[in-house]
Amino acid sequence: MAIFILMNKFQLIKRGLWIWVVATLAGLVLSAPLGAALSESEGDHVARLIAAQVKSLAAQERFSCRGELVCAVALIPDFYAARGYQPAWTTRRELLPAARDLLRVIHSVDRYALEASDYHLRPLQQMTASLSRAFHGIGPIDVRLRADYDLLMTDAFFLLVSHILGGRVNPESIHPKWEAYSREADLTRLLQDSLNSTQITNLIDQLHPPHEGFQGMRRALAHYRRIAARGGWENIPAGPRLERGMQSEAVGQLRRRLIQAGDLTDIQHFNPYFF
Repeated sequence: MAIFILMNKFQLIKRGLWIWVVATLAGLVLSAPLGAALSESEGDHVARLIAAQVKSLAAQERFSCRGELVCAVALIPDFYAARGYQPAWTTRRELLPAARDLLRVIHSVDRYALEASDYHLRPLQQMTASLSRAFHGIGPIDVRLRADYDLLMTDAFFLLVSHILGGRVNPESIHPKWEAYSREADLTRLLQDSLNSTQITNLIDQLHPPHEGFQGMRRALAHYRRIAARGGWENIPAGPRLERGMQSEAVGQLRRRLIQAGDLTDIQHFNPYFF
């Protein structure tokens, strides 16, 4: 009798364990797709917002995003269509390294006589700070912000690279007979390659013209900026036309200005005011 009772208890315990195991496994199976579905839902939401922005961009002559004019209207639609409108610069958890690299490049474009404000620098910096806080758990992640951020980052890349390759101002609009070698590039492929390689800084640096004329202009730009930092040119007041044999204070001022610009050797003259 005792053996029969023990066997019944064992069966009840065994049945209880099976029920617990089955319930636990069922919970795991049901919860995993739910988490994945939530992740996919957020990603799909951002993609839908980007797709809507791109559609609006293609339908309008002038399109603005958060007050910034979007210029790469011919390139953005193809780039996002090829990637199913998925964001290129963030994931649902973080900013991609390429985003910070591009911002560093934009911040230093004055080395090439370009203006950082042309590439949405300030709004992108503010949006980067907001997204960084959200990704670190300080506030909710705004999917609209992610979509707008992506669009402006992509526009900044295309605009910057097009200026590097073709110039910020079309020379033919100034000189109708201008003839020069034009470097063509598949910019959408270039951007995707940059994102894949995570070497966006090096890739953009390699786009700059390698010839000596460009490097000479860079050196001249740095030189004139140093002059400006020291207070700029010495002012030469208006006066009579300077001619050979004349002697005046204006001659000394002109001499000092030419020396400052590097266009005249600083030679100790017996009379620096004699022309």
